[in-house]
Amino acid sequence: MSNKPSYIIPVYGFLLMMVLAVRAWPQGMDISQCYIDIAVGSTVNNTWIESCTSVNRIDTQDPYNPQPVPAKYFTFQLDRDADIRISITGGFNRQLFLLEGSNPNTTPLLSYQESLIETWLPSGTYTIEATSTSLSNFELELIFNDLGNPQCIQPLELGTSIADGWTPNCESQNRDAFDPYGPNPDAPYRAKYFTFSLTEETDISISIDSMVSTYVYILDGSGEFAPPIKEISGNFFTTNLAAGDYTIELTTVSRYAPGQFVIDVQARGLQTVCEKELVLDNTTVDEWSPRCPILSWIPSNSDPYARINPERANYYTFSSLESQDYNFIRLFGDAAVLLNLYETGNFNQTIASTRRFNGSWPDSGFDVRLDPGSYTLEVTAFNELAIGQYSFRTNRYAVSACLSNVSLGARHIRGLVVEGCDSLFRFYTGNGDPYGPQPGQYYAKQFAFTLNEPKAVRAFLSLDTQAAYMYLAKQSIPEPILLTESFSDNSFEVSRQQLIVRELDAGDYVVEITTRYPQSESRFRFDLTESSFACERFIVPGSSRTEQISRIGSCLSALKAPIFNNDPYGPNHGWQYFYAQSYTFQVLTGGDYQIQTTSSALQSHLFLMEGPNTQGELIIDQPQETTGNNTLNIWLQPGYYTVEVTTNEVEQLGAFQLSVTRNNP
Repeated sequence: MSNKPSYIIPVYGFLLMMVLAVRAWPQGMDISQCYIDIAVGSTVNNTWIESCTSVNRIDTQDPYNPQPVPAKYFTFQLDRDADIRISITGGFNRQLFLLEGSNPNTTPLLSYQESLIETWLPSGTYTIEATSTSLSNFELELIFNDLGNPQCIQPLELGTSIADGWTPNCESQNRDAFDPYGPNPDAPYRAKYFTFSLTEETDISISIDSMVSTYVYILDGSGEFAPPIKEISGNFFTTNLAAGDYTIELTTVSRYAPGQFVIDVQARGLQTVCEKELVLDNTTVDEWSPRCPILSWIPSNSDPYARINPERANYYTFSSLESQDYNFIRLFGDAAVLLNLYETGNFNQTIASTRRFNGSWPDSGFDVRLDPGSYTLEVTAFNELAIGQYSFRTNRYAVSACLSNVSLGARHIRGLVVEGCDSLFRFYTGNGDPYGPQPGQYYAKQFAFTLNEPKAVRAFLSLDTQAAYMYLAKQSIPEPILLTESFSDNSFEVSRQQLIVRELDAGDYVVEITTRYPQSESRFRFDLTESSFACERFIVPGSSRTEQISRIGSCLSALKAPIFNNDPYGPNHGWQYFYAQSYTFQVLTGGDYQIQTTSSALQSHLFLMEGPNTQGELIIDQPQETTGNNTLNIWLQPGYYTVEVTTNEVEQLGAFQLSVTRNNP
């Protein structure tokens, strides 16, 4: 090996300040309190006191009144050239100075703000000046930083680890990066060498545990002067090597980076079982092997731009006994993990894959709905050799049926809106509405529930990647009766979240969750809970309800637009709203019906629409002209109708009574 580096000591920041701050020890100071002898390899607990002050530092926080800084001095002997490490804890605004000799009035060799000095020193006497702007306890540690095997080259067996350290006498033969900003720009890099042999082609992993950033060379041959064939910056990597003799050169990223390390070298890819049974709803951890070739690769010598053959793959088979939604996700990989799904035995057609069409880095996973059958998951690498370990997870969604039964109070129902389950309500009608349903198939999931008594329900939908849409219908024969929907078509609404809150009578109902646009797939979260308030309600013909027009729930009229009051000096400057309540009722027998509101607090404005919500065709628009009652008399055919109760004037609030009765039943 080459000679140890020459001794070059840098002087760091604040040199001018320190030179100006040098002063003699005060007369009468008790030196024994301030000056302490320590040995390398020891830890000292001490306290900064007011009578011991720094020779090299003053507190200039107030430039017109500089103050002395507390300090303690520790002198030690080095019997050999060595790397040392000085660390300190405790105190505030610490600064360390390293002085040559035992006289504190000498110019510092090194000055470091805060708590750590690492350096190489020739044998001799040195003093540490430890300073802090606070009077407090502290702990100082002085240790050798070049402890390690004196041998530069050591044999290493695969499957073992070696604890060692970088020493000045062992230098790198391959790392020669010039560092003009380092303390010793021409000093060599330190290195240790580890030799091993392979009797056959083998995957190996090299793992390094070190406090400093490391750099690794793999040399083709035994010894420090063998030519390098691979190099990497980092503390872990895997590679494939042919049979032969090799040497690992372990050096550092920085030119001067002393300390200890542990190197671990393992043989990888020793398995011979390439096809396994997949355990669903579980995390799989495995590794690639040179004994497991890829089966899906179809080479084409005529395409010079064809992707690189990943060469290796592992295979996992499973069966789906019924139509089921699945999620496959990559968790970790030493190489770029690529997941491909096939029908078992058919590698000519991919069902799903994490490969992107633009050739960029693979997606992290995919969702897919599978019919009953047998399937095989291929785990390989994208555009590189499949080597090292990997992990992935396969999940079955709890809700996979196109129609599921749920109970009121269900939360965080998760699943897929995916091809295979079609919408019952969302389809193209051919009316040319650019904001309504468009041509194409809409995918959906339905949730059926039963109410044994009237309740206000809250249906919440959140899609991960698509604009959401939702329908609420009452179960009926021969087909469900649509009560309400998201109604985002005319408001350019493209939110991934939708909400329906509505009061319902006892009965059977279904909520459908789907997407705003056709042929769209997404994960979803669905909640069906009870609500304390609803703007959309129901009333049974032959009955009455006593209610309130209020700001609770922000129930605004669907038929009367807000008014902007442009009086900046008045009490009601800004938007003024018409608050409202809507009530749906079912007419079973055609006849003459009376709809009436009674109130002493407000004048009502009634809108009657055909259909189970306020989006239906308007039949009657009747504001109240006199105090007391607002009465509609109308002949109604069997069907659903909705009446909105709002007010004549903006911002009117108050109680009212609504009744729906049949005249002369």
